[in-house]
Amino acid sequence: MLRSIVLELEGERDYVRKNFLGYQVYSFFINQLKKIDEEKATHYHQKNKQKPFTITSPFLKEERIFIRFSFLNDEVFSIFLSSLFNQKKINIEKEFSIKKVYLTPEKNLPKNIQKMIKYYPNDEKLRSDRLKIITLSPIVFKSGENFEIIPTVSLIKNSFLQKQQEIYGKEIFKLPEFVISKINLKSKEVDVNPFGKFIGAVGDFEIKLKEKNPDIFALEFFGLGMKTTMGLGQIMIKEMI
Repeated sequence: MLRSIVLELEGERDYVRKNFLGYQVYSFFINQLKKIDEEKATHYHQKNKQKPFTITSPFLKEERIFIRFSFLNDEVFSIFLSSLFNQKKINIEKEFSIKKVYLTPEKNLPKNIQKMIKYYPNDEKLRSDRLKIITLSPIVFKSGENFEIIPTVSLIKNSFLQKQQEIYGKEIFKLPEFVISKINLKSKEVDVNPFGKFIGAVGDFEIKLKEKNPDIFALEFFGLGMKTTMGLGQIMIKEMI
């Protein structure tokens, strides 16, 4: 099962506003896994190995600080959740307090944050064949030796299939046939310290499905393109009714 949860933090909002802390959250995440299972943490931390989770850099919504964690298998979800038991503070370059761990949507959360807390497969039906994919962080695709920032059907499908094959050894979630009908993206530079600066695409784009297969929602958990475990390529999918 795919799951996304949200942590709400308390700390320096201006620091979060000015800095992309994706790698720092990744380091925190791996260190949390080490508390429970050092062998698994080492396994997931291997270089050039696809990892069964994605994260956002800390971000502000209504002047509240949030991080979304998405899990691509139950094992890593269980280990990470266990690591948070009784934990009050975390360090992601600066110290932050954990205000709350949200496993289910709650009414006190901003609506967009409520929509980030989910699992798949679920009982929700796909109502529309028109979807808007909204970026939460810049998207960058690696194609051979080249970097691409404008999404295409083949870049999305190939990235999604490759990640599944590396994590599960097979394709579990099959994307429906679709076309990209509208693109409203612009380029943005982001400093993913210590890896350097990347230019990615931010904004949104619309797709039209040729078949109503809800596996399209799995993309929210996997993200798009490269370095999704370090905050890049994070998205939300909105049905256009």
